[in-house]
Amino acid sequence: MARYGMYGVYYAKCVKKDGVVTGYTGGVKQMGEAISASFERTSSQSSPLYANNRPKENDTTVGTGGTLTMVLDNLGMEAAADLYGIKVEDVTITDEVAASALDEEEKKGKALKYTGGEKSAPVGAAYIRQHQIDNDAGYHEVVLYREVVFSPPNEEAQTKGESIEWQTPEITGQVAGEDKNGTPWYESVMFPTLRAAIAYISEKFKESEAV
Repeated sequence: MARYGMYGVYYAKCVKKDGVVTGYTGGVKQMGEAISASFERTSSQSSPLYANNRPKENDTTVGTGGTLTMVLDNLGMEAAADLYGIKVEDVTITDEVAASALDEEEKKGKALKYTGGEKSAPVGAAYIRQHQIDNDAGYHEVVLYREVVFSPPNEEAQTKGESIEWQTPEITGQVAGEDKNGTPWYESVMFPTLRAAIAYISEKFKESEAV
């Protein structure tokens, strides 16, 4: 099995009760178009029991949760507002001297304003990995994390030179592991078409009836 592509990334805001994710609200949205993703699982530590001078027992529990890092083509304002607990605000240039050369439409903008009191919201996150098996490229794997809390990306800018060096946002989130209800914290599901994979994500992140 060889992976050759990635598609997504999708998210939905978590609904939680007593600290446990019970569903999602606001509908499924696209965070951005996918460039790359990596996940580092929190692994259990080796703690062998020695008997007769040799390791006899060990903790073989598979680690849960971890760190998810993704690179997107662009992180839109609406997605950033959802992820980081802020609002998209309308702004208008009102100073007559500053706006003297602008038409009415140019005076209007959108803003994300950080005050320091923001709190990132837990979201479900998912993307699609594409596979080729025995020369058949028709395999589409949904990778879905039940709950992730993302941190705002670092900022950078660079002047354009003789050739363009694309600057894309990298976001990192903490993936919650197992919960007391035994709900899967991570899913990997294979479908024969991209359309079916997207439909599965929409189903998993649909509006919770409990909201």
